Amino acid sequence: MMLQTQINDSTSFKCEDLAIRSYFSTLNQGQFEFTAALFSNRGQLVPPFDSPVIGQQAIADYLNQEAVGMKFQPRSATSQVLPNCKTDVEVRGQVSTSLFKVNVVWNFLLSDQGQIDIVKVNLIASMQELLRINPQGWQEK
Repeated sequence: MMLQTQINDSTSFKCEDLAIRSYFSTLNQGQFEFTAALFSNRGQLVPPFDSPVIGQQAIADYLNQEAVGMKFQPRSATSQVLPNCKTDVEVRGQVSTSLFKVNVVWNFLLSDQGQIDIVKVNLIASMQELLRINPQGWQEK
């Protein structure tokens, strides 16, 4: 079953999944401990250009370091219930800071209890746009 939700007002993201609505709401309010609590115990946040961040405390710490001052603007969501009772949700939108704005796709995998097992964050940008965000380029850690 596919569900399509269009977002007309980015401040009132309308998605069927409470965990995903709460994810964006808590991120935009800077309540990163609440955001991390939406993940399952071994949940993963997979940021662009970085290794997966695993576990609620590690996710909260990562967001406190990397997401302060960012605005997350989801625009549309498509969801599908998988045969294993998990839900796959793709959310398209933008992330903005005082320095840049970039289109993003968030791919969520929700557990059958509605917790976030994985969210992969993918930037939708050309190499020129990415270099404007980080002119030094990304270095291996």
